[in-house]
Amino acid sequence: ARWNGVGSSEKALILLGDVPDSGLDLARYSDLLKFPLPAVRKGAAKILTEQFFKPEFGNMLTFLSGDQSLLSREQVVALLATLHLKSDTTSSFVSTWFGNMSPDPQTVLLLLLSRGNFDSEDVFNFEAARYLRKTEWQCPVDLLRLLAAHPEPLARSLAYARLDPKDPAQLSILQQRSSVEKDDGLKASIQTRLNLKDQRAARPSGTPVPSTEEVRARPSVGPSMNNQADVAATAIAVLNPSKQ
Repeated sequence: ARWNGVGSSEKALILLGDVPDSGLDLARYSDLLKFPLPAVRKGAAKILTEQFFKPEFGNMLTFLSGDQSLLSREQVVALLATLHLKSDTTSSFVSTWFGNMSPDPQTVLLLLLSRGNFDSEDVFNFEAARYLRKTEWQCPVDLLRLLAAHPEPLARSLAYARLDPKDPAQLSILQQRSSVEKDDGLKASIQTRLNLKDQRAARPSGTPVPSTEEVRARPSVGPSMNNQADVAATAIAVLNPSKQ
């Protein structure tokens, strides 16, 4: 976003940690999500939620304004411009964003989780899950639990493939999901995992899992987590603000 056309008073407010509630366009407010001052990032996320997007985008925008997001300024501005589109071509633009921008997979995982309040037809969630299917990423058990309950079927399949039935905590997740999973194909995949509980899991982390695109009528290596507990806590707080 270019700032040459913004007045000196608006720039001064931003430098002092305040965000003008008018006078800036979508690209500039999006750019402020990467501003060094946390108060500015938080203010920009609030304005974007209230003035440019629907309330359900609040979790995602809050996450993008935080320190856990490793997207660049260019990636953030392009992503929000794409999601703001109101046309039938949004799906192709989202797919192009992933293809051209190559976002950090760990950030994509948390973005996917932050959009757990969207329905199963959400274009971004579908493309994010497809992207994760082809990339390397790590996921602690707390996040796998959230991913296993995600409305996007392909996201749930990623979780089921990674859950290790030899670990009691992960076995519990698989058993719980087996009782509530409505998709027949995914339910069968859970049962397959449960049948392996007495065997050593052979699939290495990051190996692509079978596609579940056939269950839906739909057209068509980031850095490791050094502190997975903090990442899990952040994602859970974003998804469940009432529990903070």
